[in-house]
Amino acid sequence: MKIIAHRGAANEAPENSMAAFDLAIQAKADGVEVDARLSRDGKVYLAHDEQVLTDLGHRLQIEHEASTTLEAATLNNGQPLASLATALDNFGKTIDFTIELKSPGSGIASAVARDISALACKDNATVSSFCPSHIEELRDNHPDIRRALVWSPCDTWLRPIHWNLPPLIMKHLDCQEIWPRYDLLGETFMDCARQRAWQVIPWVPMATADVDLQNVRNFWGQLLEFQVDGVCTNCPRELRKWLLTMS
Repeated sequence: MKIIAHRGAANEAPENSMAAFDLAIQAKADGVEVDARLSRDGKVYLAHDEQVLTDLGHRLQIEHEASTTLEAATLNNGQPLASLATALDNFGKTIDFTIELKSPGSGIASAVARDISALACKDNATVSSFCPSHIEELRDNHPDIRRALVWSPCDTWLRPIHWNLPPLIMKHLDCQEIWPRYDLLGETFMDCARQRAWQVIPWVPMATADVDLQNVRNFWGQLLEFQVDGVCTNCPRELRKWLLTMS
């Protein structure tokens, strides 16, 4: 079971920061999940929210700012806001990256694919999204880039409602990797995934502590029983230690 550090080791350093990626490697994670947003002039930066808070208390909305402004921004750990190109250049040959597309509209998928190709990281990179249109863009224009659908039944853009059913949307997208929210896992879902040879990597929201789930319901043990391919976890260091006790 692969360990994917959610936004890097975000419990130990600012999420989506270079320090968080470095700490994820130190924690022996197999990969990191990052969030990609497009600047006003088409450069990809790593941030989950529309706005980033700088060390001076300024809020910058990434899609509205030019890269020159964003390059000068400093996070509260003193590091600059990370661009995807910089992150891949520093860590893309050391650890796998799953890059979730956050910016709305077209353009973000091709911009991310451009950075992956330019830095020869195709073997170590997957592009993911909740939004089917982003995956469609990759399918049609960048079929050599590995892609994954992030699945949650709350996704308002999955219309008509039958698009919430994974077999239909996965077939339409020609996609073989799915990231379901952790509480959507079950034998029925896993049987469906196995029949279709999907790679399954559940994710745990930042508001939820994996360790608490483990203490209450043996969460990590359940993942092993389901034979998932990996988990996007908020606790990569703790999960690695636990897996060592199970070997």
